[in-house]
Amino acid sequence: MPVGKPSVHAATSTPVSRPTVGVLLAEMGGWYGLPLLSGIEEAADRQDANIIYLVGASLEAAETGRTAIFRLARPERLNGLILHADLARHRSDEEIHQFCQQFAPLPLIGYALTTPEMPSVLADSYNGMHQLVTHLVKDHGYRKLAFIHGPAGQMEADERFHAFQDVLLMHGLTINPEWVVRGDFSQESGRAAMEALLAHGRPQFEAVVAANDNMAVGALQVLHERGLRVPDDLALTGFDDTTESKLLSVPLTTVRQTFFASGQQSLISALRRIYGETLPNQILVPTSLVVRRSCGCVGEGMRQAAAQAVPGTTGSVQILKALTPQAVDHLVAAAGERTDDDTVWGADARRFDMRTPMTETWNALLSDLESEKNHRFLAAFATALQQLQIVRHDPMIWHEVVSALRNFIRPYLNDAQLVLRVENLLQQARLLVNETSLRSQSQRRGRIDRLDQLLQKLTYSLATALNLDAVAETMAEHLPQMGIEALYLALYDVEGADPTPTTAHLALQFDHGKGAHLTEGESFPIIQILPPAIFPPQERSTFVVMPLTVGERQLGYMTVRVGPIDWEIYPRLRDLFSSTIFRIVLEEQQREAQNQMERLWADARLHAAELAQAKEQLEQAVTESNRRLKETEGLFEAIRSIVGANEIVDICQKLTRHFSRLVAADQTFIALVNHDERRVTLEVSDGEIVENNDYETLVNGISGVVYRSGQPVLSLHAYDGIEPEASRQRRVQGGTGAVIVAPIMVNQQVSGTVTAVRKLGQDPFAQHDVDLLTALAAQAGESIENALLFEAEREQRELAESLRQAGILVSSTLEFDQVLDQLLEQIQRVVDYDAGSLMLVDGDTVRVARGRGYVFQSEAEKNRPTPEFSLESTITFKEMRNTGQPLVIPDTSSDPHWIKTARSISYRSWMGAPIVSKKGIIGFFSLNKQQPNFFTPKMAQRLAAFANQAALALENASLYENMARFNLQLEERVRARTEELQNAYNVLEQMDRTKSDFISIASHELRTPITVLRGYSQILTTHPAIKSDESVQQMMDGILSGAQRMYEIVNSMIDLAKMDSRLMQLSLEQLPLGYIVRSEMQRFSSAVIERKLTVTLNNLSDLPIIEADNESLRKVFTHLISNAIKYTPDGGTITITGKVLEPGEYGLEEGVLISVADNGIGIDPQMRELIFASFFQTGEVSLHSSSKTKYKGGGPGLGLTIARGIVHAHHGQIWVESGGHDEDVCPGSIFYVALPVHQPKGQKEEA
Repeated sequence: MPVGKPSVHAATSTPVSRPTVGVLLAEMGGWYGLPLLSGIEEAADRQDANIIYLVGASLEAAETGRTAIFRLARPERLNGLILHADLARHRSDEEIHQFCQQFAPLPLIGYALTTPEMPSVLADSYNGMHQLVTHLVKDHGYRKLAFIHGPAGQMEADERFHAFQDVLLMHGLTINPEWVVRGDFSQESGRAAMEALLAHGRPQFEAVVAANDNMAVGALQVLHERGLRVPDDLALTGFDDTTESKLLSVPLTTVRQTFFASGQQSLISALRRIYGETLPNQILVPTSLVVRRSCGCVGEGMRQAAAQAVPGTTGSVQILKALTPQAVDHLVAAAGERTDDDTVWGADARRFDMRTPMTETWNALLSDLESEKNHRFLAAFATALQQLQIVRHDPMIWHEVVSALRNFIRPYLNDAQLVLRVENLLQQARLLVNETSLRSQSQRRGRIDRLDQLLQKLTYSLATALNLDAVAETMAEHLPQMGIEALYLALYDVEGADPTPTTAHLALQFDHGKGAHLTEGESFPIIQILPPAIFPPQERSTFVVMPLTVGERQLGYMTVRVGPIDWEIYPRLRDLFSSTIFRIVLEEQQREAQNQMERLWADARLHAAELAQAKEQLEQAVTESNRRLKETEGLFEAIRSIVGANEIVDICQKLTRHFSRLVAADQTFIALVNHDERRVTLEVSDGEIVENNDYETLVNGISGVVYRSGQPVLSLHAYDGIEPEASRQRRVQGGTGAVIVAPIMVNQQVSGTVTAVRKLGQDPFAQHDVDLLTALAAQAGESIENALLFEAEREQRELAESLRQAGILVSSTLEFDQVLDQLLEQIQRVVDYDAGSLMLVDGDTVRVARGRGYVFQSEAEKNRPTPEFSLESTITFKEMRNTGQPLVIPDTSSDPHWIKTARSISYRSWMGAPIVSKKGIIGFFSLNKQQPNFFTPKMAQRLAAFANQAALALENASLYENMARFNLQLEERVRARTEELQNAYNVLEQMDRTKSDFISIASHELRTPITVLRGYSQILTTHPAIKSDESVQQMMDGILSGAQRMYEIVNSMIDLAKMDSRLMQLSLEQLPLGYIVRSEMQRFSSAVIERKLTVTLNNLSDLPIIEADNESLRKVFTHLISNAIKYTPDGGTITITGKVLEPGEYGLEEGVLISVADNGIGIDPQMRELIFASFFQTGEVSLHSSSKTKYKGGGPGLGLTIARGIVHAHHGQIWVESGGHDEDVCPGSIFYVALPVHQPKGQKEEA
């Protein structure tokens, strides 16, 4: 396992034996692509994972055929997927998201490609740019810096610009917006950006920071063209450390991205996701600053070479030997993992261990330093260069290794001879590096030339290949020379771009050592990429899959097993095989077309006679086709003429005109009938309406045959026996020859006929005329049915609107008589009539309540009383009562049950409808029309709908009339009851005043003698004669106690009287509330001791001074404490607690709360308010107090009443809380008093 790389298999309890990771690329190679792929391969080797590279094109590319290769990235073959940023260049976030969605449910990892749901491996662009700009500002002192920005919306470009901004802001430097120009990471955009920066003449800025090396190279070209020197006139930096950046005339100071490490991290991250590990959205790979001449420095290698020995150190070879591990690490870090842009990423390159040659080189150098006779260093150095050249490592990077070696060893060398020897050895090493670099370049050119020669030979051989067999032979001859181990060509079973191919077959297969051959295997799903047998299960493998396309035409794909060869051969092989296969396919198609043409020509000669014979039949068929085409066009023209027509008359007029032309008839007519009413509803002949048509004549003629059978009829002449005699005679007299009658079906019934007629002497109709007329009749039926539906829907809308408007007008009043008037007036909106009446039902009697439109012969007849009749005496009204349905008499003159009256004698058509409410039939509508057969069943339904609304209106009016009458009665009763209540209230008020007067008078009259009694009793108790006689002393004590008790009761009654009459005056002063409560409690100390009660006082000292009446406030707590002592059992507890309230608590801005709690029997919830009522007592004191104590007796029940009155007079609140009444458990009670600290200003001081 590599150092610092976590174990992938440790991330899951169910590891995959050998996972396969797909890598999606827009292209292969590039200055950064190969190190990235080398890192992926190295990590795959160490983690034992298969790799499949799917190389297509970027999403913005025009060759959509190449991007189709990404359809192969499916979970059937892959366990995870790495997506390269080049795929989605210049694409929006939504487009990237949609692209990634197609690969679900594969775990995805992006390389420099970010979406919210996919982790991405990214170079640490921010810190790299931060180091570079800090170097320019801090080390060089530049203060005016310009910036060439990357593409808009590209995360790495934005990160680099943010770092640029942060460094300048950190050093107090301003950013000039005119010095920030955007590019797109290309050299061309770098040129354009520098042209824009120099548009105003010589630059005012001191340095230009480009977001990548490509743009920096373009900017450098413009500076050279303008005669500006870098870094003398202007400093310039880049980012990425491309190969070109160090080969420029002025080597570029830049930031190195470790693409190799990025590739490793991408593979490791993909495997972690495969095994279920959750990763952060961004996985950053460190970057490092590379200092060269373009910023004004002497260059990394020269700067390190100029390093001086550290003063004061003592150097020795033994110390350096002890530092061997650190030295090797330092040299490996200097060499890095970089390869040149033509380096392969095969097995040899990725498995090369840099530490071995570095260790040998270091040990050899130390050996040479120990003895001048040893000459190991240069030999070891040359060996290391040779090994790296074999795996095509960039030899020029060893200049940095030599500088790093010198930089590491010099601080430990103080001996001048050793320093000189090291400098000589390192200088010779640099010469070896230069020689090796020249040799490497020569070898590379040789490889390229040889590869070009091999590809030219392959191109020529494929150009002459006529079929796939020849292609297989060419592959077997040339691919081994190129070092290709295995190559497979799979062709799609469905060729082309649409439909999308889903299966393919293996057309050609090449395996090194087995040669190339055609395969005839079965088709396989393309999501398998290749048949499973191709993938070696025993060993790890890497495949490259590239599409075989020509333009947008998809042919298949090429799969290559990766070996130690140059990467650029794969795209060239793809293009060669694409064009070759496309050419072969086209040639095969051309040959097949030629063969097909020859077969057709032979068939044509063989069947020439048959064709000549068929010519006549064909001409006849053409004639028939032309006739049918003409008929079809005529049919379509007829249909088009009635499209959108909603009137039946319009439809029939248009169709008859077309029918005559289509069947070449002398006359064509349409007849529509209503069989229920036995009448012809419409007859149209050649576009004109025919009046005075007779239903019986029509159905008893040839049309009747069609009405009964539902089938068309063709009659060639009048004597063919099809029609009845009477009809035949009319036909002969009219000179009618052939006749076609076709049924018109409406709602699956024969509702009419189409008749076409030719006169005698004309050619008779043929069967195709019958078929055509039948088709036309069917279309007529559909159109008429649609028109009927439209007419019914329109009538329904009109009816609904009429009913709505009528309902609004009828409902505009609730006066019963006005409703009756409105109903007959508004019914005209629904059904037309000449005269009508509204009749109301009362039991069996029907009374005409309103009439309208009747013509009277005289004034006397007009003023005749409203007619009434018995419901049982009229058959028509009795029938409507029994059925609840409307009734129509088309012609009253022919109805035997019609009763003629003076009002109805002139009317021929009648219609009625019952008015039905929840209570039953409450009336009838009776409508008359002078025109016979005017009213129809449809009108009857409209009238019935109106009658339903009328029933509701009449009910509402009746309810309103009853309600008005009831309201009058109710108002009278309320007035009388109010008068009674007022009288009772006056009596109660007088009684209340009498009670208050009595209490006041009685209290005052009683208090005077009681005061005298108390005074004399107190004097007598001190008299020696009384004190000497114990029995007399006890009697005097009792008298004094009773007088005192009577005095308190009288005072309570006086207080109650004052509160009832609101005459209690408050003398407000500043009082210490805690002291008052404590002193009142002290008054009951003897009772507390006798009852063995425990009294606890809490927080009374914390209470503030309040504004209150001293005497009244003391009474409140006297009553509450007395009440607690009364209802607390012997040995019980009483707790008095004070609290300062929060602002707004209990509705007080500034207030205090006193609670008095006992553990007595408690109070029933229903009694909580009653205990504050006058003269109310709860329970027996004897249940709580000792019968031996002097403190007993229930009192008059005024204490809590007085307490509440006093608290309310102080604008406070008093209430009680208790867990209920229970003489066994004794839940206790708590009385609360909430008082304001200050009394409201401007209020009277009275209760």
